[in-house]
Amino acid sequence: MPIPPNTTNSNVIPKGLSQSTDYKFQCQIITGNGTLTDISDLVLHFNLYESIFSPCMTGTIIVSDSLDIITNLTLHGNEWVYISLDKPSLNRPIKKYFRIYKVSNRGAESQSIQKYIISFCSEELILSSQFYVRKTYKGLSIDSMVSDILLNLLKVPTSKINNIRSTSGSYDLMIPRMRPLEAIVWLASRGYNTNENTFFFYESADGFNFTSYENMISQTPYTTFSWRPNVVGDPSQDIQSLRYAKNDVDFDILRGNRYGQFASSLLTFDLVNRTKKVYTSSGVNTPAKSLLNSNLPANLTTNRLNMTLFDATDSVVKFVPITDSDSTTNKFVPQNWMLQNQLKLAQLQTLKTTVVIASDFQIRAGMTLNLIRPKMQPQNKSDSEYLDTFRTAKYLVSAVNHGIIGDISSTTLELLSDSFADKIPGPASNAGALQQVKQS
Repeated sequence: MPIPPNTTNSNVIPKGLSQSTDYKFQCQIITGNGTLTDISDLVLHFNLYESIFSPCMTGTIIVSDSLDIITNLTLHGNEWVYISLDKPSLNRPIKKYFRIYKVSNRGAESQSIQKYIISFCSEELILSSQFYVRKTYKGLSIDSMVSDILLNLLKVPTSKINNIRSTSGSYDLMIPRMRPLEAIVWLASRGYNTNENTFFFYESADGFNFTSYENMISQTPYTTFSWRPNVVGDPSQDIQSLRYAKNDVDFDILRGNRYGQFASSLLTFDLVNRTKKVYTSSGVNTPAKSLLNSNLPANLTTNRLNMTLFDATDSVVKFVPITDSDSTTNKFVPQNWMLQNQLKLAQLQTLKTTVVIASDFQIRAGMTLNLIRPKMQPQNKSDSEYLDTFRTAKYLVSAVNHGIIGDISSTTLELLSDSFADKIPGPASNAGALQQVKQS
């Protein structure tokens, strides 16, 4: 039985957290001529999505409509939708306006009821599709260029910008003909700072973020979730347990080689003095500050060519022409970011897990959390023995999807990790069977 909301017990979880499915939801359509219509009671299914790999938030609403609001409101693409999501008594809602960009799958359920999908996105995604950036920047940092596009070209209100992190270096760059958001993502891939080698641009419920991977993973984990089901039936414990969990990827060596997870190389050719340089990158040299956990998910076992995974720098080879010898330009320095960025994006696909939790409207893409992962076997040992010590670790929340179906709300998280919490056993030098396999 739920604890009464007027109790004075300090250990009581507020209503809305003890009832994990409770939520407060409001959905209004604002037309191009200013008409406001609340469609909250017509919503069958709602999704709100954000990801560190997507510059803007998007979402969908499945509507069961007996009022024919498409015709009566003359929906045509110049409409907005207002969304408010909250837990009862928390009063920390997500409140945002989005542009409706599509109505699809419209069909009659009966003579007077129709069902269809309303797709929406941030206004900036619409604006970015309507013009190109043709601009030259001289002697500016990457974050200054990003800020210029956001504030001066897209006219994004400062209230919608959550975090712009500083980058090192001054560049001379020409953006010849790119959509504004495409240009920002292109610029983000070139961002770096001291011990910060991979930058992301994305929108969360808090606003737009231009920040480094290292900055994201340095934050205190948001919470800890347990893979164990809530077997006691206590709704308060349901907050920290998972409703659904799946390991999408445990490892993929071929993909890792293809995308530079273990090693890669960069060849630069100076067009002025006609000289070349070769730079190499190996995952084994990844700084601890750039890892979510302590241990890379591979050891130093050698193959028949006497190479480890981290020695194969020809797995990925990049070639870039430069003009560093031209004293009138600010150096391009791809060696400061290109291989590092390639390495981290590939490392992040090492562990990929999808989990569904009780709806939590405070969690954001770009946060970290701890995940307790048991071994998939009968649990008749102590807690320390039953854990998967490699995957019971810290994860990055790469994507968040808030979903509502009828009276039930939940949050789906995509979790990524570049490393294990425990060390993989090293190669066995006297393993006869292993040597026989290598030569077979």
